[in-house]
Amino acid sequence: MAENETKPNPPILTRFQYLICNRRFVDLTTAPGNQGELPSGRMYQVDVAEILTRVRWNDAGLVPVVVQEYTSNAVLMLAWMNAEALSHALTTRQGTYWSRRRNELWIKGLTSGHTQHIREIRLDCDGDTVLLKVDQVGPACHTNTRTCFDSDCVLADNERVGTVLDELVAGARADMTLRLAEVSLTQIYAAAESSAPALDPMPRFRRPGLAVIAEVKRASPSKGALATIPDPAWLATEYAAAGAAAISVLTEERRFGGSLEDLAQVRAAVQIPVLRKDFITSEYQLVEARAYGADLALLIVAALTQSELVSLFETGRELGLTLLVETHSEAEVLRALDVGAELIGVNNRDLNTLEVDLHQFEKLAKLIPDTAVKVAESGIFNLADARRMYDCGADVVLAGEIFVKADDPRGCVGKMSAITAGE
Repeated sequence: MAENETKPNPPILTRFQYLICNRRFVDLTTAPGNQGELPSGRMYQVDVAEILTRVRWNDAGLVPVVVQEYTSNAVLMLAWMNAEALSHALTTRQGTYWSRRRNELWIKGLTSGHTQHIREIRLDCDGDTVLLKVDQVGPACHTNTRTCFDSDCVLADNERVGTVLDELVAGARADMTLRLAEVSLTQIYAAAESSAPALDPMPRFRRPGLAVIAEVKRASPSKGALATIPDPAWLATEYAAAGAAAISVLTEERRFGGSLEDLAQVRAAVQIPVLRKDFITSEYQLVEARAYGADLALLIVAALTQSELVSLFETGRELGLTLLVETHSEAEVLRALDVGAELIGVNNRDLNTLEVDLHQFEKLAKLIPDTAVKVAESGIFNLADARRMYDCGADVVLAGEIFVKADDPRGCVGKMSAITAGE
């Protein structure tokens, strides 16, 4: 900031809403350890000084913080903040963070002209990953922008308390924050840059006949444990030998039993494209995907605002990843097309209720132009289901449960991969 510039009078911030990955809350205004179930939209008075005493700082006096911009909901950065920077962010709603691409310190909201204000912050506090949503009770920073606690926008878009998707996204963000504390964004970029170039799955996906993405999947929120899979590399080689077009590897740990180590093992074992399937909401997770050998990554439209989707889509392409953009509704298909997605998935499972309806793909596939590759996801429990998806326009099916529970996964994948027109 130039010496002649002055800080604006900051709004007075005293209230936050905060959610924790396991759907409990920690009331920062009371004694440590006060925990319970979080009612939707509940507000707490929070003392910034109290937050600073409860933050889990590392040996260098820093904490990794996920910062989200107020007006566009875009994730600005996975930032390392010291006490001074965090205090400033919490009290002024304006953030200081390190820009990797420009290699300089940006101070948002402290310069003249357009300002970008913090909408929410995630950080490690008393061992739990806490989401602080800003509630402005002082002068407005943008007169044409609603605060996040207006009656009709209590929560951010796509952040509905209590849905399965919310829980999965929050858990993935929490786990990512812990990994970030161990391996910085700079370090994970270095690992990604040393990886072999990503394989392009699109030529195989566009060939006549049904392409199969076979999944390494131990469990799911809807079915619980499916298979132990002690050797994911062996299973992946079976899939590849049967003619799978790509391998999907769940890396979400809490509900799917996956890991990044599974991804690394599969990558080392096969010569076909590998998809990282997780609840990706940050640049860091995309870079991780490349660092561990993924060629594709999943972006779930329902878990992202449009600005986040655009940003992550562009970042993924810069990294050489092919992005599978997953949709659940007509509006989400249009959003996927708007960012230029060429690989569009339709998930037949409602991630809020976990119910499956194959008619979902039949309905939404009609909105996807033939220039894009159409992927049918979820609910493919037998060859008849796969044939039904192919007959109504699927170029690719992504399936896991049918294969991991089969006595002969190679044979099962082979039969599905042999589905062609007219059979």
